[in-house]
Amino acid sequence: STQRALNIRLELYGEEHSSTANSYHELAAMQFAQADFTSAMHSTQRALDIRLKLFGDEHSSTAHSYHELGGIQFVQGDFTSALHSIQRALNIRLKLFGEENSSTADSYHLLGDTQREQGDFSSAAQSNQRALDIRLKLFGAEHLLTADSYRGLGDTQHEQGDFSSAAQSRQRALDIELKLFGAEHPRAADCYHRLGDTQHEQGDFSSAAQSKQRALDIELKLFGAEHPSTADIYHSLGVTQHEQGDFSSAAQSKQRALDIRLK
Repeated sequence: STQRALNIRLELYGEEHSSTANSYHELAAMQFAQADFTSAMHSTQRALDIRLKLFGDEHSSTAHSYHELGGIQFVQGDFTSALHSIQRALNIRLKLFGEENSSTADSYHLLGDTQREQGDFSSAAQSNQRALDIRLKLFGAEHLLTADSYRGLGDTQHEQGDFSSAAQSRQRALDIELKLFGAEHPRAADCYHRLGDTQHEQGDFSSAAQSKQRALDIELKLFGAEHPSTADIYHSLGVTQHEQGDFSSAAQSKQRALDIRLK
């Protein structure tokens, strides 16, 4: 197991060794996957401490640890700490690799997500756009990471109230997801739902209802009628149907959402 590997390396090499740091990082990844974020943060911090001591603060492995730590802090909702960690990773990567590097793009992307959560939408849009520009140049317009950047940029534009730009970005993300994964994939459902939210805010309730219905159909096929995300889409669809004046359908959709959530 990962913990066993760490114990062996600790016994062989001690605490301050690159292999030990690697084991801490692997353990953190497993803990993160299990949603044990407190333990994951502790393991990542140990890896970072070792790498700082061994390699200093201008090394790619150190940048990786800062980036991973920032991602955990983000998930925990500690956006101030996350911003600091991600900015440190970005600064190192810019110094080592320059602007046009996939790791640099990853840092810009996560930085933008964090800035958006903090309500700094202007900075978030800039970071999202930088990540997108790099990924378009490196990977082209039909790549998963490019889709992620369009989605992140669309989320920020939506929060800014720039619904026209948000709709364009979210449509681009959807088009890529459909090409890569097809129409029956969770990522496609997520894109349809986000696009529907923006169309709703634009007052285009007919398009919004269609997008949300597509998201719902995919969710029902993949996860069934008693899944939390299915409930979210039922509720969202009900809100749009209400705005359309279709009060009977709206009541049915909202009731379905409530029934699932009560279970």
